[in-house]
Amino acid sequence: MKKPKSKKNDSDTKKYTSLPWIPGLSGQLKKVFKKAKCVVSFKSPQNLNSILTSRNKPQLPPYSHPGCYFIPTSCKSGYTGETKKRISKRNTEHEKAIFNGDVEGDALAEHKETCNCEIKWENVKTLSVEPVWFRRKVREALEIRRLGTGPGKPNGLNRDDGDYVTTNTWTTVFDKINSKQHLTIGTFESMTSQTI
Repeated sequence: MKKPKSKKNDSDTKKYTSLPWIPGLSGQLKKVFKKAKCVVSFKSPQNLNSILTSRNKPQLPPYSHPGCYFIPTSCKSGYTGETKKRISKRNTEHEKAIFNGDVEGDALAEHKETCNCEIKWENVKTLSVEPVWFRRKVREALEIRRLGTGPGKPNGLNRDDGDYVTTNTWTTVFDKINSKQHLTIGTFESMTSQTI
């Protein structure tokens, strides 16, 4: 007795395809593919979330965040500061204080009264992006020591050494870092931002 030939399952003969969903056209395409014995599945188009992945997002310039910054001058001195605002906004406030001659409220304006140097606004450096207040204050104090912009330093414009760092333990570390990089205020403009 002959065995009947086994018929292939419908799933073996069916073909599958995936297409992007196009309103108005996808329904018609599905009918055409069905006549050709092809099963169509539609995938959703890219949404805003998939387009704006972290890789594709435009990066804000470093001046668009709160943090610590350094403003150099043409007389080889400099000012180290911190702000909870955007650094670009804080620099605008420094410029306004100099324009208005606010020597009481701004160390750069006070320096500008006694020195005919140029403040290099185009060379302002973001030292660190830091939104947390306490960390920002500590970082500012450390940067004042590292760059030598505090009071009593030959080219420093800061009125104090910052807050919350009362030990001189860091001095040895900064001397070693600075000698390795040959860091002075005058060469700071050519440096990229460093993190500690």
